Amino acid sequence: MLRTVVVGALQANCYIVADKHTRAAIVVDPGADGRKIKAVLLKEGLRETAVVLTHGHFDHIGAVPEFTVPVYVHQADAEMLTDSRMNMSGLFGAQQSVNCPVRFLGHNDTLEIGGMTAVIKHTPGHTAGGICLLIDGIVLSGDTLFCGGIGRTDLPGGSYKALIDSIKKHLLVLDDAVKVFPGHGMPTTIGDEKKGNERLWE
Repeated sequence: MLRTVVVGALQANCYIVADKHTRAAIVVDPGADGRKIKAVLLKEGLRETAVVLTHGHFDHIGAVPEFTVPVYVHQADAEMLTDSRMNMSGLFGAQQSVNCPVRFLGHNDTLEIGGMTAVIKHTPGHTAGGICLLIDGIVLSGDTLFCGGIGRTDLPGGSYKALIDSIKKHLLVLDDAVKVFPGHGMPTTIGDEKKGNERLWE
């Protein structure tokens, strides 16, 4: 089960991924509007078991303090959670930070969600610690890969070469039918991005 909650001024996609049998759920990128996210959990009868952050920018971490479950992030982005300059919130006058304990996820680590398994792919480029989650034939791509686009690489920790390498090595090798759910905007598929995403072949 996948539910999308669009949150915050930058319209980030927060995803709730749940096992329909056990009702266990992870919340991916709760960037803002914690009450809105929790309302979906309540409506669907789900119990959150973890928060996973695809990277450390403010529009993906803002509502983390509203959850009391374990929080996971790649170690390379850990410092961003407490530094408003690095997570970019300072530019918007928000001064956001996440001060709760966090756990680290690395490349090819797995996270159990009831009877489902999320496989972590480290995809640096948008940030040094960017990750994607592969779960039952879908990819939650954060700000790594978008429908017709790629993540920005002009922010601290960004690298265009690293991002393209990450996408080609870890995402484009997947089956064309795999659905991609990005951190902003509409879903797509691996096949559609191979054929139509000009940013991948510049």
